[in-house]
Amino acid sequence: MAPLDSGAAPPLSLRTLRRAATLILVYFAAVVGLTWPLAMHFGSQLPANFPGSEFDPLYATWVLSWVTHTLASGSLAIANANIYYPAADSLFYGPAALGALPFFAPTYLLTGNPTLAANLLLVGSIALTAAMLHMVVHFWTRSHAAGAVTATTYLANRWLIFTFIPTVPHLSVQFYFPLIILLSAAPAPSRRASIGLLVLVIAQCLTDVSYVTPAVLAPLIVIAALRLLRPPTRASGLRVLAIAVAAGAVVFAVHARYFAVAARNPHLAEQTNWRLDPMGSALGLRGLLSAMSPLAIPSLAYGLLAVVALLVAWRGWRGSATEARAVRYTLIWIAVGIAVSLPPRLTLFGQVVTLPHLALAVRWSPFANVLRLPERLRVAALMGTALLVGLAFTELVRQLGPASRDARARVRAGALAALLVAAMFGQFATAFGQPQSYGPRLPLGYRLHAPPADSPVLAVLRTSGGPTLEVPLPRDKPVKPAAHAPAMYRSIFHWQPVLNGYSSYWPVGFPERMAFAARLPDPSALRKLRRDTGLVYVLARVNDGQPVDASLEAERKEWLDLAQRGGRPDLQLVASDDRLLLFRVTDEPAEAGTADESSPPNRLHP
Repeated sequence: MAPLDSGAAPPLSLRTLRRAATLILVYFAAVVGLTWPLAMHFGSQLPANFPGSEFDPLYATWVLSWVTHTLASGSLAIANANIYYPAADSLFYGPAALGALPFFAPTYLLTGNPTLAANLLLVGSIALTAAMLHMVVHFWTRSHAAGAVTATTYLANRWLIFTFIPTVPHLSVQFYFPLIILLSAAPAPSRRASIGLLVLVIAQCLTDVSYVTPAVLAPLIVIAALRLLRPPTRASGLRVLAIAVAAGAVVFAVHARYFAVAARNPHLAEQTNWRLDPMGSALGLRGLLSAMSPLAIPSLAYGLLAVVALLVAWRGWRGSATEARAVRYTLIWIAVGIAVSLPPRLTLFGQVVTLPHLALAVRWSPFANVLRLPERLRVAALMGTALLVGLAFTELVRQLGPASRDARARVRAGALAALLVAAMFGQFATAFGQPQSYGPRLPLGYRLHAPPADSPVLAVLRTSGGPTLEVPLPRDKPVKPAAHAPAMYRSIFHWQPVLNGYSSYWPVGFPERMAFAARLPDPSALRKLRRDTGLVYVLARVNDGQPVDASLEAERKEWLDLAQRGGRPDLQLVASDDRLLLFRVTDEPAEAGTADESSPPNRLHP
């Protein structure tokens, strides 16, 4: 076994693997409990706790399904996804979520069920991250009690379990972070450890190029810079810097089309449903602790850190040199993680202060202005804080009792950890003693909703093929996300190019096309779309089980009336069931007689 002060990763033995598997199962059960009754509906429903749940989880599931489907078919052409047709590079108007593929693709390929794959990705990744945090702290402290406190600090987090992460399940892949922090804390990483660190950094960065990559690379660059200042650590600093630069180069190369989209769309920040300007608002200190911040951990955890800091200042540090080094490095990850997440303007004691680093970045970088919600970068600070709480717990146990490793000391530490774990989960659920910005008491059960399902109508579309448009769309806001995300998700079951689309941003011309689409079945609008896009099919949702938009009731009735007449010459009904109507678009004028009765429509459910 490597000495503790080496900072090297723990060796992989059969015992270590068994312990890791046990911890993963324990934390998987814990996450199942925190998200209950999601586990009862893994294959049929998605989380629906928070605004955005009606479209963001559909996007995340679609993007992972698209990339998996494309790669599994033997093609690398993932950039030209089947949304926003006929725009190019449509995948890269939003996150590609490539880092989540290894944990989504196997379930999806084996079962063909994207909902099951997304739910297992969410629950499994959160559980795996908790287990990794536990194991890293155990490696530093040799205390499972401290590991449990660390994992609870991470899990009892509304941003992680209830608000943001369930809407974007690909961002639940955070379990590389603890190992990255562990290896980056090594005083002199070996060549093998450096290669391992490089692979972990690349894998974590690929999860999201906008909000995760900076959160990983910035602390590593700061660590490298600090080591470069001292001759004894200069070689180690150069190695860490090389790892950060190499990982950044790989991630940049993989996402080259993403940056190309940003570069050729100078007004990309305006091509979105979410026009948020980080320069236009000021963040107060309380904004660091909100339901949408990764640092929304139980206040008891922050209290523990404060108590231990006072004890150490009064009585001195009683831990090992390894633990002291780990504390220093977790503080770096916390400080840098918070620094990169701050908007350019802060409110401090009633005064607005401008931070020049972000002001300059927003002004000069062609990409920084798309970081609409920089608080998401705080995930690095969350990881450092969770690890620091575990280290602080170990120090508290030493401060409160004699330093020993006998059975009584372990029982004392276990009892204190159990009490703290229960109290933190209690705070998470009830909001008792929590900042008001965290939100109210949580509901007893996880809210769920059923995404679009396969249909016999889609089987017809799957075999026929051609550019497709889903309607109806709200005429007052034809780019509304809730109108397009179901169309994207439903395209998983036919994979035809669709004119619909929803992601972080949209391509030039998309709102104008959707304005015409919202006028359908108007004949002139149909001719315009047919001429500009080669539109072949129109899929009308009349009762697809999604949240009902009352404003579209008249449009649904219009499509139902058209279907009852068998369509018209330019919109021929070819398939229908009790939820969907499929029309083929032709070049026939709408006024030319009636639908061809010699080939009746395929009414799958009369």
